[in-house]
Amino acid sequence: MPAAMRVDRLAIKNDSHYSDVMFTVPPPKPVPAPTADVRGHHTQVPCIDSQALLGPRGEVHIVHQGQLYRLRITSLGKLLLTK
Repeated sequence: MPAAMRVDRLAIKNDSHYSDVMFTVPPPKPVPAPTADVRGHHTQVPCIDSQALLGPRGEVHIVHQGQLYRLRITSLGKLLLTK
């Protein structure tokens, strides 16, 4: 199996004397942000890579009009914004 595809297994002992197994998957590698939209025209809106925005924790808090929001990456790699 290639190193990029390697998955580590962690065995966890619990009180019932059974072992739970948890798999850890390395985070995806950052992809450079595009400088043009799909039609090839340069955009006026800044483009920020999600890894640069969310950092190593994969989460950031955003204050918008006095309300606190949480932007995070889900376990499936999707972005989720919650209030």
